[in-house]
Amino acid sequence: MERLQYNSVLVGLDLTSGDDHLLRFVNAWSKRVHMQDVYFIHIAEDLLPDDLPQHLNSRPADEELIDQMRESIRKNLPQANFDVHIEVHEGETFEKLLRLSRIKSCDLMIFGVKAEEESGSGLNPLRLLRNASCSTLLVPPRTNYSLNHLACAVDFSEHSKLVVKKVEALAGEGTLLNYIHFFKSSFHYLRAAESSREAQDHLKQKASERWLEFCRDLVDKPRQLELLPMGTEGPELRLQQLCAERDIDLLI
Repeated sequence: MERLQYNSVLVGLDLTSGDDHLLRFVNAWSKRVHMQDVYFIHIAEDLLPDDLPQHLNSRPADEELIDQMRESIRKNLPQANFDVHIEVHEGETFEKLLRLSRIKSCDLMIFGVKAEEESGSGLNPLRLLRNASCSTLLVPPRTNYSLNHLACAVDFSEHSKLVVKKVEALAGEGTLLNYIHFFKSSFHYLRAAESSREAQDHLKQKASERWLEFCRDLVDKPRQLELLPMGTEGPELRLQQLCAERDIDLLI
C-alpha cells in the first residue's frame, strides 16, 4: 500500500522546550508518510520591543526567532525528507494559525499539547479540533516516538470509512492496530430488557452487525473491533484513559 501523501503541513512551534518533543515526533511521522512542504510556524503577540524602536535594534526580531527555530529543527530533524519553510507571524495565535492553514491549503496540522503542570501559550486542543479545516495531530509530551501501536475510534459513518483507509495506509509491517467503538445504553433498551446485562448484549450484537456491514466496502482483510460501553465521562476522556492504559502511540 502506498504511503499517505500530505502536500502542505503546518507545524506550530512556541519556542519552548516542548518544541523538541514535537519535532522528534515529526521526524518519526515523516518516516511513515510522505510530506512535500512543511511550514514551521511561530506566532508572536508582538514583534516590536517595548523599550527600543525597531530601527535601533541590531536585527529584526522575526529574523532572530527564525534562526532559533532553524537551529531547533536542524537538531531534531537532521535529515528532513521534505521542503522546510520557517515563518514567524504576529497576531492572536489561534485565529492566525487557522487562517494560515487555509492560506497555505494545508491538509495536515501538527501541534504540541502541554502537560497540565506546564505554563505557556498552550492551545485549547478541543477548540482547535472543532475549528480546524484539515486533519490535525495533537502530540502530548512523550519519550517514545515510535508508531507501533495505533488505535482508531469508529462510528460506522462514511467519514469513518475514509479514516480507516488512512489508518491502514499509515500502519506499517508489524504495527498493532485496534478499532474501538463505544455503544451507549438507551432507556428504551433498558426498559425492554430483563437486565442491564441483557441490554448491553443486545446493543453489542447490533454494533457487531453494523461493523460487518461497514467493512464490506473496505479492502478484505482481518479486522478486530472492540466494543466498549459509553461511560459517564464521555468518549474523549475514555479514549485518553485507554491510550494511557494500553501504551497506544497514536489515536485516530
